[in-house]
Amino acid sequence: MAAIPAGADGEGIGESDIRVNFGGVTFFSGDHLYADNTGIILSEEPLDLE
Repeated sequence: MAAIPAGADGEGIGESDIRVNFGGVTFFSGDHLYADNTGIILSEEPLDLE
């Protein structure tokens, strides 16, 4: 990735609300991702972090 990534070209192509598999984990639309320098948590529901 570049320091200033190129923007979309505006052709209107692409998909939204799809499953994405990355690193053996499937991310679904609406999932909540929490990350820090020790790891990543993926949750179907928002976590109470207080």
